[in-house]
Amino acid sequence: MIAPDLISNFRHDTETKTITIVSKQSSRFIVKYQEVIEPDLGETGNVYLYDWFDVKIGSKDFPDIMRGDLEAPHKLVFYESRRQKVRDGLRDFVAITKIKETKLNSWDYSEVAIEYACYKLFKKHNIKGSPNGYTRHGKQRYNLIKIDHAWREIKSEIKSVNTLEELCKIKQKGNHLTNLTTNLFLTTKTSTSQE
Repeated sequence: MIAPDLISNFRHDTETKTITIVSKQSSRFIVKYQEVIEPDLGETGNVYLYDWFDVKIGSKDFPDIMRGDLEAPHKLVFYESRRQKVRDGLRDFVAITKIKETKLNSWDYSEVAIEYACYKLFKKHNIKGSPNGYTRHGKQRYNLIKIDHAWREIKSEIKSVNTLEELCKIKQKGNHLTNLTTNLFLTTKTSTSQE
């Protein structure tokens, strides 16, 4: 069973084989089941670092995704800024890095090191800031891109038996809740990246 993330309380009673779900809107659902399928086997020992950056001075022409090398960060995902009092079209980004959990406190993966690596990626991909006049030889000059580290999220990588699509394909006869959940994910499935 896949439940949405609007859950405020979740109780599982193995004796009566029931699950009680209370949503944030104070709705209560009682689900009786015959069999439980556990899709997750546990943690893999890897973590994902999500470093969120605010672009203070930068270009409106960032790509949607910028891939890094084998070094951190592995991927930069750009999105329309949601901060207040930011000019239209300015894009912020998140730097995504996958590392071993034992390397979490290493300097190479600190917020400052990831920020420096982002600047190196911008230079490598020839991403420049806004135009700032011309040189005496008539060549266009650009401001440097300025970014600020906003916050960091650390998520453990979970080893799953099935993907979300495979879980939605598991249908049991007469199970109305599974069909509703499958239809929900099929209609609202969107992609945040253009890979």
